[in-house]
Amino acid sequence: MGTAAGDFTRTKAASEIVMENNVVYRCKSATFHQHYGRDNIIRNNILALGKENQLMRTLEEEHNSFGFERNIVYFDSGNLLGQQLVE
Repeated sequence: MGTAAGDFTRTKAASEIVMENNVVYRCKSATFHQHYGRDNIIRNNILALGKENQLMRTLEEEHNSFGFERNIVYFDSGNLLGQQLVE
């Protein structure tokens, strides 16, 4: 999955999903965006060249939102961490 139009976003409140072995690049808001949900696993992906952010989350929740394992994140502009991942 890789497109200039969107990001690697799951359906709102999706839980216990494994997203692996994808290439996502040249997205506007973020190459990965967590929209609620719990215990998702993001593993073995290449996330590259997000325009505004590379990784972001809609809302910090009390439970574990996602695990992030063995991914490659490459960017030359924008922020590494966007909304709700920066304190």
